[in-house]
Amino acid sequence: MATISLPTKDRGFAPYTTGEPIVLPKKGATPKFNRVAYAAAHVVADPLADNDPWLDAAVDWDKTIAFREYLWDLGLGVAEAMDTAQRGMGLDWHGAKELIRRALDAAKARPGVKIACGAGTDHLDANARVSIDDIVRVYEEQIEAIEGMGGQIILMASRALARAATAPEDYARVYGRILRQVKQPVIIHWLGEMFDPALAGYWGSADHMAAMETCLAILNDHAANIDGIKISLLSKEKEVSMRRRLQRAIRLSGNRSAARIARQSPNEQRGRTQNRFPLLLAALRACACIRATISTTPSSSPATRTAIRMRCSAFSMRSHRLHR
Repeated sequence: MATISLPTKDRGFAPYTTGEPIVLPKKGATPKFNRVAYAAAHVVADPLADNDPWLDAAVDWDKTIAFREYLWDLGLGVAEAMDTAQRGMGLDWHGAKELIRRALDAAKARPGVKIACGAGTDHLDANARVSIDDIVRVYEEQIEAIEGMGGQIILMASRALARAATAPEDYARVYGRILRQVKQPVIIHWLGEMFDPALAGYWGSADHMAAMETCLAILNDHAANIDGIKISLLSKEKEVSMRRRLQRAIRLSGNRSAARIARQSPNEQRGRTQNRFPLLLAALRACACIRATISTTPSSSPATRTAIRMRCSAFSMRSHRLHR
């Protein structure tokens, strides 16, 4: 254990003794956790590409996949092609599909690692003429592509559905049609409007508690086809409320980090009845991800490292905690 000096409110310093270090699994070893944690990893931009980064994305595929390998070495799963990979904010469906293909190929060489991939409607123009049937069709296209590559689905929130839906029943119709078709249980992603304003009023109501009623009804009606749900509403109270009302087979994750999806062990499910809640997930944000990627690629030139660090500054710098 180490002792360090930390600043105090009175502008002085006080000693702080750290705890016992966490023992991480050896590289390549299969970790033994009582839960599964997925990190929604960022992509690594190619800072030397001859392109306009405001208009189209240039991804350094080798470093991007190297970072996935690094996450797997830490015992984390990967939630691939999510909003944290700039999905819908520079990375279009064509690029996301290529990212998913490469990540799934890498995972196949790593027995026991976890990966789930985002399926959404981001290649559909979310305009006023979009119909519910259009949205279902586009969801089906992305799901078919991912399942065809052997991937598990994370069903992402749809901007097009948020615009086209006129009532909670529209959400029940879309999610019901999709969930009845999937090959294996999926993870639902409820991303709040504080992260994407285009998703305001999701599930048919601007009131999160009213929206939760619709979401819970859909989840419980299709529990056999749902592995879990991850919600991002910046409210632990809402997360607790929703967890208590889910069917026991459905897992919930939700904290304020970029990447979080948790699976409860039987012991944790029993503990839920006593109002104890499991670890949700390690938070891995852009700068930590990029720095780790740089550290795993020592052959990068100084110019490349500098450019990547500059790129990193464009992402969120919020601090996050590892819940225990």
